[in-house]
Amino acid sequence: MEKLPYINAALLCERIIQEKEGTLSAIRIIDRLEFGLLTNNPELEKLNVRPAVPISALIAIKSGPVTGKFNLNIDGVKPSGKTKHLLTLPFELKGEHEGQNFIVNIMQGTEEEGLHWFEIRLDETLLTKIPLMLVRKIEPEKTGAQTIDPQNRE
Repeated sequence: MEKLPYINAALLCERIIQEKEGTLSAIRIIDRLEFGLLTNNPELEKLNVRPAVPISALIAIKSGPVTGKFNLNIDGVKPSGKTKHLLTLPFELKGEHEGQNFIVNIMQGTEEEGLHWFEIRLDETLLTKIPLMLVRKIEPEKTGAQTIDPQNRE
């Protein structure tokens, strides 16, 4: 059996904060994303507008029994099965508790609803997959909104 590093974290979230000393905080961890337009305009709906949504991925790897120079490869897999290579990040593992944290900012397309996967590979070997369910949501415009004129003090 091939020796592999350990996965300390592999997740998607709204954003990641990295403190000066290196501590990481993943804010609003997600595995489901609802997207859509705030509209009740049928003409706009016919255009089938699909916004891109910003998300962040955190991948934290610990060396364990593995040392050497590697590439972290990230591939996106759509519900249709179409795969696209997204990113290659070179890095080095130095052994035992040493590791590497990867913060990846993604503009997630919303052309295809359903279960998407981000495949995380050490060179060509699959380490893990991160799921993301995309659900289109149509929200009607809110009516009765009131505009306040700061010049009118009545």
